[in-house]
Amino acid sequence: MVKYLYLLVIILTGMNIATPHAETLSLKSNHDYAISDLALNNGDLLWLAKKKYLIIGIYEPLSPPLSIKDSEGKLNGIDAEYFSLIENTLKTKVIIKLFTDKKEADLALEAEDIDLLVTDLEKNKIPDDKFLHSNPLLFSYPALITKKENTMIPLHSSDPMKIAIVNNYPSEDFIKHRYKNASITSFDNFEKALSSVESGKYDVFFGTNLETSYYLSSDFYSSLSLIKTWSSEELVVSLLLNKTTPVY
Repeated sequence: MVKYLYLLVIILTGMNIATPHAETLSLKSNHDYAISDLALNNGDLLWLAKKKYLIIGIYEPLSPPLSIKDSEGKLNGIDAEYFSLIENTLKTKVIIKLFTDKKEADLALEAEDIDLLVTDLEKNKIPDDKFLHSNPLLFSYPALITKKENTMIPLHSSDPMKIAIVNNYPSEDFIKHRYKNASITSFDNFEKALSSVESGKYDVFFGTNLETSYYLSSDFYSSLSLIKTWSSEELVVSLLLNKTTPVY
């Protein structure tokens, strides 16, 4: 998977570094690691020497633990670890551009103002006429969360359930298949949704196991527990490349 990522990176052509309406972030990660068995031929090495930098786009809203921007404008999180790995393996500077939303980021990639775009969690194998999708970098699945003192009840109860979710994930069909009498409310962020379960206003929370685990460990570790995950309705993080980019 990772090797595929780098093979994708090294076929990119040079781009203009001036990306309008995008904030430039630096990497906070200082991990000194690289892939030692990545085979590059002379053409690859010459191209990298001329390239000097890769411009990678991300977009708001940022989703911990994928991307976290601190007060100094430094990027932390899983995406930052990938970017550091790219820098150390290819010996090529990575420049991060933060866009206000996905539409703006897509336009920048379409205009070849950036080399690559990292997606947020999204459905796998989405048909796309403009961009090539890399193999998934990360996977995430629906997870069920409830209060620590109630961990067995949601798995066996047939009573009506008040269920909190975020941004309409997972789907109503997925939830109703497991809880036929569910009353579902979609919140606009994880803190509100998880707080509604912590306070007892809602019985359980469904969300992506990747993001949910982050919030549980940082803010709700003493009150809530993740009790089950499912392998359906997976979401993935991928790299996007403009289909019209010349290949050398």
